[in-house]
Amino acid sequence: MHYFFAVTIPANTLQNAPVTQILLIANAIITRVEIVIPPGSQGLSHLQVGYHGSQLYPLNPGASYIGDNTVYEWDEYQPIIVSPYQLIATAWNLDTVNPHMILIAITMLRPEEMGQEIPATSIAALSTLIGQEIPSG
Repeated sequence: MHYFFAVTIPANTLQNAPVTQILLIANAIITRVEIVIPPGSQGLSHLQVGYHGSQLYPLNPGASYIGDNTVYEWDEYQPIIVSPYQLIATAWNLDTVNPHMILIAITMLRPEEMGQEIPATSIAALSTLIGQEIPSG
């Protein structure tokens, strides 16, 4: 499964009043992430992606993806097993004149497509992250 999102950020969108966009995905495992910041933003547009109230990408709290004609891409193994099955894109744009767009592509596989179940360690980590127990089976 492949998902593609475009997050448009109006000019002068401050970090304390960001644009947020729900990225609806499946109950599956993220296996690849690509974030594209097209030319023109000059490092003024920022993106964070969250999952159930915690910042997921980039993982270090408070950090954001910035750039100009920049592509971030990596292989991933991130189970999405708690409803609602969605990520939240949070973005801001310090350019006072021009809006900017950041593109997000997410590739996912269902656990059965990978021929394996979600590891117990991932379930335990997610339980800790959201503060409630998740059934393992």
